[in-house]
Amino acid sequence: MSIIEVYELVKIYRPNVVALNKVTFNIPKKGLYIVAGPNGAGKTTLLRILYTALLPTSGEARVLDYDVVKEAKEIRKRIAVVPQDARPEPYLTPQEFVELYLMARGFSRSDAIRQARSALEVLGLEHVRNRLCLTLSGGEKQRVLVAAALATNAELLFLDEPTSGLDPLARRRVHEALRELVKGGHTIIVTTHLLNEAEEVADVVLLINRGRVLAMGKPDELKLSILRYQYRVTVREPCTSLMNEIKYLDINIVRRGDGDLVIYVNQEELRKLIDVLTVYGSSFTVEKIGLDDVFREVVTNDRNA
Repeated sequence: MSIIEVYELVKIYRPNVVALNKVTFNIPKKGLYIVAGPNGAGKTTLLRILYTALLPTSGEARVLDYDVVKEAKEIRKRIAVVPQDARPEPYLTPQEFVELYLMARGFSRSDAIRQARSALEVLGLEHVRNRLCLTLSGGEKQRVLVAAALATNAELLFLDEPTSGLDPLARRRVHEALRELVKGGHTIIVTTHLLNEAEEVADVVLLINRGRVLAMGKPDELKLSILRYQYRVTVREPCTSLMNEIKYLDINIVRRGDGDLVIYVNQEELRKLIDVLTVYGSSFTVEKIGLDDVFREVVTNDRNA
């Protein structure tokens, strides 16, 4: 049994707005999966269909081997969800909010108290657990919602932009909590528009744009299969002589509007390029390529196809 199976899924909001365009993919085993892409790519629409809050226009989707349309109730029993725009109740404390959420799902009061306190502690919210949610920062409120989902120990979690608005330390706490859940045998589906975040924590990344899946795989595998270059070198104010010198190297050059050069280069050619740049006294930076480079490449190829 696959965790999630999607076949030619389509969602049309009105005649000229296609949110999902024949999306097909399979999640065969447990892990942390990230659906990544820019705002408006179709990430939230996809998740809402999978957690049965939205009906598809056409196509098929199964979650935990249940049909999202015909067997929605069975799916809802087995999942936990943090929607993108959700907020905790302002006049409840985080402890109360998570407790009530758990009891609504069938937990006993004693189990709800214990699970709530544990989840809040994991996400660094122990010190505010008895304050009204109304008084919390935006990042703290977001973590309260994530804590409620984590506390359920649900087989499958859907988190829509769970780290939006969080500072780096809070984001790291969320990531660590998610990884621990995955180690415990859970599956988590997360959306984000932060591709560097996807690269840091995901077992598998699904890249989506304009309602279409452009690529899916492990972060390192995506980089190797889509880009043959491992490094990005940015050169400021290159001279003509330098350009004549480096044109024989195995590199890919992109000119930016500000006059700088972005050069994609493999491991073997990187040292040669650095030697040339040093001789000419060029100012440059070297960075390893990331999923943002992969995404840019697949989007470009998709437009040119």
